[in-house]
Amino acid sequence: MEFIFGVIEDLLDKYEKGVGDEKEDAKQSLLQDRSQFLTNLKPLADSGNAEAKALIERLEKLSL
Repeated sequence: MEFIFGVIEDLLDKYEKGVGDEKEDAKQSLLQDRSQFLTNLKPLADSGNAEAKALIERLEKLSL
């Protein structure tokens, strides 16, 4: 589970703070997988997982 959280967090960090190709690659990955990430994180957040809630908030704030 922590691995998946790390992958999502890494993509978000690269999109928010990255430059050039790194940022564009992260953007494309997030565009492609954002809805799946949200769908998979929601049950975890609903059961009280604070890290999942934080990732959902970051994903929802994205302006892709």
